Amino acid sequence: MDNKYNWDLTQIFKNEEDFNNSKNELYKILDKIKEFQGKLCDSAENLYNCYYLYEKAEELFEKIYPYGMLKYHLDMANQDSIKLFKLVEKIESDFSIAVSYITPEIINQDEAKIQGFFNEKKELNKYKRDIEEILEKKKYILSKEEENLLSNYSEIFANSENTYDIFTNAELKYGKIKNENGDEVELTDATYTNFLKSKNRNVRKDAFNLMYNTYQKYINTITELYISRVKYSTITSKIRNYKSSLEKASIHDDASIKVYDTLINTVSKMMNVNHEFISLKKELLKLDSINMYDIYCNPLELKPETITFEQAKEEVLNALSILGEDYIKLLNEAFDNRWIDVYEKENKRARSI
Repeated sequence: MDNKYNWDLTQIFKNEEDFNNSKNELYKILDKIKEFQGKLCDSAENLYNCYYLYEKAEELFEKIYPYGMLKYHLDMANQDSIKLFKLVEKIESDFSIAVSYITPEIINQDEAKIQGFFNEKKELNKYKRDIEEILEKKKYILSKEEENLLSNYSEIFANSENTYDIFTNAELKYGKIKNENGDEVELTDATYTNFLKSKNRNVRKDAFNLMYNTYQKYINTITELYISRVKYSTITSKIRNYKSSLEKASIHDDASIKVYDTLINTVSKMMNVNHEFISLKKELLKLDSINMYDIYCNPLELKPETITFEQAKEEVLNALSILGEDYIKLLNEAFDNRWIDVYEKENKRARSI
């Protein structure tokens, strides 16, 4: 495979030494942030200096975490990549612990005092929205000790999701099916949708059954992982005094449960439109009954759906050209500097990249 189709992660860090230098610099900044504990809101100067360091720490972490995650997602069975990602998760946890006192110390202050800081030190206004968001969510913030405890458990809480990722992307194998030409080919997450678009119904059905029968073999394991994730969401919501996990998620996104309910109700009311569409598809496909494995199949004869990556690039650039030169310049930078890992690889994370 031409190397131009592979990620170039050296644009984030040139080598392991470069990564370690940034990691060490991050920990030095975190140590400085800890020095403000107990005196964060003694002055506008303290609050500004802490947030300035916080910003610098985030800039470093926003390179460290994607680097570890992307290397891991390229090969989720590679032990070196797993080790690196575990290190990155540890760094994330340490970051969270180091800054866990900031929110409780801000909410324990009189709001008028904090607002006065913005007038006293104009540079602090750069972080005004972040600080005001903390004040707005005051009733969901815990004590310093409790926030620190939750931060310490963050790695453990993430285990069920990480385990599922490793299982489905590196260990779970579906096997082979016959394609339209009668050739035996490997079924993967990346190729599954293409098989469901096949004009040959047997191919669609075989792909569907093979995937879900494979999942069925491990249904108890998957169920336990899912239950663990639900429990984590439920427990943390209760600890933070949210009425539900839904309320926690909505407030986190600065949304309202009403938006969620409206979406559900609107979709429910319009289900008849979807039913009519499915009925039309069944008629055009000339089927007596329609199944889930028929949903992706296009009954119309259109131009070939398979195009090269280069053709796709041109279509994307043309379609998004209306957004202006700056947008296209950034897109070309991504294409030219190998920000995209194009093709499927063994043990590479599917769907999300």
